[in-house]
Amino acid sequence: MDEQLKQNIIDDLSKNGEFVSDKRYSVENRKWFIKKIIEYLLSINRPESVIHQEAKNSIKIATDILKLRLKKGFKTGSLKEKWSIYSDIITRTQVIYDTIAMHPDFLSPQNHGYLDFIIERRFRTIKRMIYYVPEDRNIFAYPYEGCLEEKVNKDAAAFWNGSISSTTAILLNNAGKADPVKAIESIFYRNRNCDRNIFYCGHVATILHMDSLLEARNKGDLIKKLVSEGEQFLKIDHPTEHFGEHGNTFISVTLEPVVPGSNPDLKVSRIWMFFTDKNENNMNNDNFYPENIKCLIIQGYISEEIKITAVNPNQKKIRIEKISNEYTKGAKIYLYNKIVSPPFHFISDTRSDKSLFEQVTVKLEDIQVGDHIYVTNHPLYYYFYPRRGVWGGEHSFITEIGSRDIKDSLFKTSLKVAGHGLDNNTILGMSDVMLNHVNTVLSILQSTTQIHLKNIKEHGTNNSRSAELSVTVKQGNENNKTYLYFEYETKWRYYDEVEGGTLITKNDFVIRQEINNDRQFNLYNMHTKDSKILSEDQAEIFFIGSTFNNITQYEAVNWGVKFFDDIVGKYGIQPLFEDGEIRKSLTTDDLNPLTKFDETGDVFVTRPKVNFDANYQTYLKSIGAY
Repeated sequence: MDEQLKQNIIDDLSKNGEFVSDKRYSVENRKWFIKKIIEYLLSINRPESVIHQEAKNSIKIATDILKLRLKKGFKTGSLKEKWSIYSDIITRTQVIYDTIAMHPDFLSPQNHGYLDFIIERRFRTIKRMIYYVPEDRNIFAYPYEGCLEEKVNKDAAAFWNGSISSTTAILLNNAGKADPVKAIESIFYRNRNCDRNIFYCGHVATILHMDSLLEARNKGDLIKKLVSEGEQFLKIDHPTEHFGEHGNTFISVTLEPVVPGSNPDLKVSRIWMFFTDKNENNMNNDNFYPENIKCLIIQGYISEEIKITAVNPNQKKIRIEKISNEYTKGAKIYLYNKIVSPPFHFISDTRSDKSLFEQVTVKLEDIQVGDHIYVTNHPLYYYFYPRRGVWGGEHSFITEIGSRDIKDSLFKTSLKVAGHGLDNNTILGMSDVMLNHVNTVLSILQSTTQIHLKNIKEHGTNNSRSAELSVTVKQGNENNKTYLYFEYETKWRYYDEVEGGTLITKNDFVIRQEINNDRQFNLYNMHTKDSKILSEDQAEIFFIGSTFNNITQYEAVNWGVKFFDDIVGKYGIQPLFEDGEIRKSLTTDDLNPLTKFDETGDVFVTRPKVNFDANYQTYLKSIGAY
């Protein structure tokens, strides 16, 4: 079809179609909906002469479907409750329209039962995230001092074994296997303090996906069928991992078919995840570099352990020592630490005839309300908090999409997401919250860097004492390198952006600098002046200026932080200052907060699987899905 004709149909039907007549579904959403319907009609070879009318008919049928389902389950009550209902109706409208747009086969009456199963799962995860997960509901909490062990609440503990820290995944016990529906429902009981569910955001997302399956027509049969797959199948674990952070971690997918043989070279996504040593010089060279990484490749019922013997970062290829089975494009690759039986998890299951979820990369404009995404913070955050930071990103569910125009600023201000620890907010608002943590880190590095540069300019590597500053310089060895440790005893200040820019005063810090290397140093500890105590929170500061001499090396504007961005697979440099000693801060323009598991800028999502294959439909009905 001619693009102009297609655009004319889109423009006309977005204004004069049969959509709901209020602002619940914006003009931008309507245009996207019509575009997807036209693409579908063309894919089934409908003549161009009927596209306009059939697209209009599709909108009418979709709106009739919407009206029948819009207020299902809603209750009337106080004014506050009615406002919540109105907000939910916006979300529900978009869930229904979005699902039909992506899968127009749902327009057929024979598929309406299946449609209900999908939309209710999407809507349930959103309701749970908004109304049950916030900490003031006394149901879920992040691990905190005194309650560090990730576990289910005291009521649910009767149905589940262990904790994340003790077993790496939480499994159903015998009582849970006997009544798995109650085991899931009990997770949402209210409790106080450490009696609540204590989890990080990834495990909460897994629980919400598990709970969404209770929307099945016969939830007891469906859940028991999943239990029968094996105790490692229906469990509380990370949504992109099997045996959690201690086991098999999903890192890549194949970008081309795999054939059996020895030493094949295979193109994969996120090639940098196979680099144990992310040497900056190697990342851009067209050579294979030796690695020795054990992985698991899996697709459907076929899986095997593979050994990565070499990596070519420039061609995005890995060399496999030997592979015994054949795989098509899209096979998943995991870092492999444990033998898993079964090799499936109810979320990451890759079997085409049984899986209930899909984890795929989609175009940004094709995200849907109810999709589970990982909203990433700037990589500087994990650079500074490599082991214990919780704000590197947030497992979130999309609750509203106001615009599909990804190039327009309205997209960021009208796309809403909700996560554990982050209220229902726009993607721009969530980014602001995350960046506050990064800018706090930058303020810490800016303050300590200024003090250190001023000190070495005036005193070199000697001890110094004054009314304001006391520095003791010590020498030591680490990993066959000799370092100088500058133990600073002085008051220093930084801005805590998380607390609204509050000025915080600290007393001591330690800088470590390799001897005879004036071009870099690192903040070794910001909590003490004792260099024998190694902090978990460190950062390497580099000279980033164009000319290094006895003048420029002391100018703060020439120093910055170098970091590896494992989302795009490249090194980056963040200056600490601009125009002299004006502090540099990050803004939302510095973030691409949705990108995950794909180097092209598309979005990795976890969502209910939709498949109209007859055998798959028979399976769904046999287990009571609808």
